[in-house]
Amino acid sequence: MSAFPSPAHRERLVSLLKVSGVRRIEVSFAGSGDSGSIEGADAVCHDNTEFDLTNVRIKWPEQSMQVLDKGQWVYKRSGKEIDKSLEEILKQVCEDALEEQGLDWYNNDGGQGELVMEFIDVEPSIILYTRINVTTTEDTELEL
Repeated sequence: MSAFPSPAHRERLVSLLKVSGVRRIEVSFAGSGDSGSIEGADAVCHDNTEFDLTNVRIKWPEQSMQVLDKGQWVYKRSGKEIDKSLEEILKQVCEDALEEQGLDWYNNDGGQGELVMEFIDVEPSIILYTRINVTTTEDTELEL
């Protein structure tokens, strides 16, 4: 399963962002103590101006939830397509990528990171950067 509902959805999103002149998108997330959130999505164009991700809307699956198709015993996405802002879509893609990887970025010490999309070459670079926080304890025993 991909963080994108389908290759066609991925292509639709990438094409729209390229045509809009977007150079880089960063979707940030953070969590700890059994909760986390996708905090924001920012986009910068090739001329270094900000691109407003809230004003552009396209058709995208309503939910990122997956359900078991018992006839085929595979998980498939459910939900009809509705108009969503690019910001909502990018947050959903980030959330689906984190879920797909099974990364525990929200429990205990938590974690943080970014989903970064860069449109410099013909094929975009899409990378999920994740930092998981871990507290370690070093026990020592010294007999005096």
